[in-house]
Amino acid sequence: MTTAKLIVGIGTAVLSWMIPDAVAQAPGRPGSYAIIVESPFTGVVVSATPTSLTANGEVTLTPRRAYKANGNATESKTERQDVDFSVKSATFTRDDKPCTLKDIRKGDSAMIEFTAPKQGSTKFIAMKVVITSKGHGASK
Repeated sequence: MTTAKLIVGIGTAVLSWMIPDAVAQAPGRPGSYAIIVESPFTGVVVSATPTSLTANGEVTLTPRRAYKANGNATESKTERQDVDFSVKSATFTRDDKPCTLKDIRKGDSAMIEFTAPKQGSTKFIAMKVVITSKGHGASK
């Protein structure tokens, strides 16, 4: 009985240390950095649904708090990340021709003009989406 109580106590202690860390790193939860994205955003299409488009490109990560190590504040950094865009009212072109969301393919280059997310949302609101297909123009 004493061994069982010891195991439960150790398990509880370990989980209490792990859970806050896991919650802070969960997708969609704010981490220690805020994502700064400027319009227009240039990236590569990761996925497209009837209401959203996800593109991978360079974003600036700025510290949510001024962490100080050795008296120095944490610096902003640039990193490639997926960014979600709401595309409900966006206009689309593909290779300089009007298109629909159905014409967009994973791996296409995208330039997205957008507005900031609504309060409580993580999706930026796309106004204009310019797609360049693989093998056409400035596509990577």
